[in-house]
Amino acid sequence: MINSHGYPEDGGIPSNPEPGLFIEYVRAHGPVQKRLYVRFRRAIANALAALAMTPPENDVTSGIASNSSKRPRNEDSSVTLHAHSNTDSTATPVVLAAVADGMGGQADGDEASAIAVQTLTETVVDTLLDDSQRAERLNAASIEHLLMSVISEAHEEVMANTDQGGTTLTCALIAGNTATVAHVGDSRAYLLDSVAGEIRQITRDHTFANRMVEAGLLTEREAANHSQSHVIYHAIGVEGLCEPDIVRCIVPPGSGLLLCSDGIWRPLGADNIYSIVRQSDSPQEACDQLIAAAMDHSGYDDATAVLVRMPNYDSSAAHKAHAAAIVESLLELSLAAPVEQ
Repeated sequence: MINSHGYPEDGGIPSNPEPGLFIEYVRAHGPVQKRLYVRFRRAIANALAALAMTPPENDVTSGIASNSSKRPRNEDSSVTLHAHSNTDSTATPVVLAAVADGMGGQADGDEASAIAVQTLTETVVDTLLDDSQRAERLNAASIEHLLMSVISEAHEEVMANTDQGGTTLTCALIAGNTATVAHVGDSRAYLLDSVAGEIRQITRDHTFANRMVEAGLLTEREAANHSQSHVIYHAIGVEGLCEPDIVRCIVPPGSGLLLCSDGIWRPLGADNIYSIVRQSDSPQEACDQLIAAAMDHSGYDDATAVLVRMPNYDSSAAHKAHAAAIVESLLELSLAAPVEQ
């Protein structure tokens, strides 16, 4: 019997699983933690087992870290969810990652980011678990439609449940080696391409300063110090429609996809980000180092980083074995595991 998390009720995974989505583990930071713990209690406990294990080189791995600034409360919410989809006896890695930066200075910014990430995570999981959509759930068009609709839903939820809440949201749904990124605001997604040896920003900032750059009125250097560089014209929870930018890209073997709030990219810049990630031994170490460097450079804003790194080569069998080991190790953990701090 499969429960709502996609796990068998006995805590293991079937030796010959039927087609479907199986959640391995979930990690979350910021105001959204307690909200997701209600739904993904077992998967969050599983994350402790995943952290204690050394993943094989041919497995998708991720890191997540955040740090509060000198503000009275952290307004950044983030999540990374690892799963696999079984189709025709093949296990395809599926990762959902997201960073939401509650708009500083606005009431309910922390609440807005939590609502956005919770809505995204639960709706994506519910959709991918829906047997009626099994055949088409992971094709490019379906993923794009799903992310566009869920961001619209998150926008409505923030509007309905906060007084003046607003938030950015940059998220990625990765199936196999293809990432579909949906983006609103001035958090960013970077592709760290190990094959080309470069870092590329794959989202555009929805700020008035960047709009002037796109119109040829400012250079990027001028925009960085412009009075409108922090003013967002497109965000979740702001009056009007909320249609995200959608970007699809292949993440080459050994490469990474980094999602981060402006508390990371503003003080560090792309070159420093790339250098830190390249010198780190794991995605988690990279995220921790990015947070530390951002705090050393500035510390004026909340800082959040989520990094998903692709394996050096594909091996569905190895991925399935590692997923089984993670799930089985749950039997040795308490289901009352605390939410990460």
